[in-house]
Amino acid sequence: MLKKIAVVLVFVVLLVAPAALSAGSGSPQQQGSIHLLAVNAGEILSLISDPSFKAIESSLKDYSLYTVGLKTLLRDAKTGSVSLEIRGRKFELALTPDTRTLAPGVTNGPIHIFRGSVKGVPGSMVALTVSDRAAFVTLWVPGKWYYLRSTKTRIDGKPILIGYSSKDEKHADKVYQY
Repeated sequence: MLKKIAVVLVFVVLLVAPAALSAGSGSPQQQGSIHLLAVNAGEILSLISDPSFKAIESSLKDYSLYTVGLKTLLRDAKTGSVSLEIRGRKFELALTPDTRTLAPGVTNGPIHIFRGSVKGVPGSMVALTVSDRAAFVTLWVPGKWYYLRSTKTRIDGKPILIGYSSKDEKHADKVYQY
């Protein structure tokens, strides 16, 4: 009887341990230039106290967390092609540099701005911004917006991004007038 219990326990540990270890490690799953995190926000203590995270997270019903190597993303964007996944949907972006500049004194370092579209999706639009500290993506495919927003929290020197779509917003149907 004890042997049967021991065999079952070993089997369960071998079956469950790899998934549990990868989920708790925060190790990213490869997804082009941007990497999906296999953890939830509560497992990253510095993230749940990050005001930049809380400001975005409070307006969402659901979201995913990602990390990005800023140098890699910038290198890919300069080639005109970036692959990424947001909320389970894969996108191949065709980008060109946006040569407009920001007002002097807005930032300490250069900010690189790219505009473009999703390859093979007529009517799509993309804006990608990369600096030495953050990355932001706003993407439109007919009927839905997708976003990646940097937080101030980092893992292994890479910023954590919040990924969400217009369907994830708590007040997606609210109209703002200015």
